[in-house]
Amino acid sequence: MDTLDDFTHRRTTLNGVTKTVHVAGKGPAVIVMSEMPGISPHVARFARWVRDAGFTVFMPSLFGRDGAVPSADEGAAVVRGACLSAEFRALGGGRSSPVTHWLMALAREAHTECGGRASARSACASPATSP
Repeated sequence: MDTLDDFTHRRTTLNGVTKTVHVAGKGPAVIVMSEMPGISPHVARFARWVRDAGFTVFMPSLFGRDGAVPSADEGAAVVRGACLSAEFRALGGGRSSPVTHWLMALAREAHTECGGRASARSACASPATSP
């Protein structure tokens, strides 16, 4: 279990939806998103590498128990509880999903707070591919 004690835990309301965002570091903003079932110790370690490289990390809690390695049952419950049908309906209709709108609002807030150049990148930080 990783308690994420070295992050500030912010309750952030955007587009009428409140989520916890774990923030650490100083510098240009980087949003670190976890995969299902949530912010594992591996994702937290990756976020610390980004922070230590000179960035402000914004790591939203989108599902699961933050800092935990879930059991198979917990992971399955997260997947069942996620509103995947809404995501697929949005994708099928060529629209953005509600979580995408929330994350875009978080990116705008992070950019306003930290400044810097705006860009979007994707990276995989699974245990098998992390340095």
